[in-house]
Amino acid sequence: MRHHLLATTIFLLSTFVSGHVLADCDFQKPIGRCTARITLDSTSGSKPSYSAEITVRSSAKSCSKVEYFLDQTPHLTILKNTNSDRESLFGTKPVSRKNIAIQKCTAYANGTLAGKKAGGDVAATAEFFRGHWKGYAGILLFRGPVEVTIDSVDGNRAVGSTYFPGDGTTEQVDGTIQGNSLRYTYTDLERMNITLTKKGQNSVSYTGVGEGGTVTGTLTRQ
Repeated sequence: MRHHLLATTIFLLSTFVSGHVLADCDFQKPIGRCTARITLDSTSGSKPSYSAEITVRSSAKSCSKVEYFLDQTPHLTILKNTNSDRESLFGTKPVSRKNIAIQKCTAYANGTLAGKKAGGDVAATAEFFRGHWKGYAGILLFRGPVEVTIDSVDGNRAVGSTYFPGDGTTEQVDGTIQGNSLRYTYTDLERMNITLTKKGQNSVSYTGVGEGGTVTGTLTRQ
C-alpha cells in the first residue's frame, strides 16, 4: 500500500512539473508597473488584538511584488509562480478594507521566458511591452505628453490603457504583438492606428496614423 501511494505521489508530482513551467523571477530587474487588487476575505479577534485574511492579486501572471499599508504599517506580498496569494494581517483595531491602502505593484523579469528558444523568443519579446511607458508625441514641434500602460500580456495580445495628461482623456489598449511591434487602434475619440516599436531595452517609438496626419514620438519605461 505504501509503495502504491509513493508511486502515485511521484506520478502526480512529475505530471505537475512537466505541465507547469516554474517562473525564474529576477527580483533585481523590474520591468514595469502592474495593477494590484486586495480583497478582504474574513476578520476575527477582539480588543486589543485583531486579525484578517486577505487575498492579494496582481495583473502580472507571475514575478511581481505588491506593496501596501495596513494603517501606517507597510506590508509586502511577493508573487512568484502565481498572480495571487492569501495573507494574514494583524492589528490593534478591527481590520477593514478602508484601512488597507495599495502603494504599488511592480512586475519583474522572468528568466524562464528570457531563456527559451524559438517560440520562447516570441514570449520574451511580448513581455517586453508590459509596464508603464511615458514620453511625448505629436506633429513637428506640436507635442504633448503620452502615458501608455500595458497591464497584461497573454500570448501576442496586450491589454492596457493610454492616458493623455494634456486633456485628461484615456483610451483603452487592446492590441497585437508582432515581433518588435505592438499595434492597436484608438476608437473612443478620433480613430487612429498606433504602433509601438522597440528601440532599446527601455524605449519604444510611438507612431499614430489617422485622418489628421501622422503622430510620432518616443516613450521610455518608467
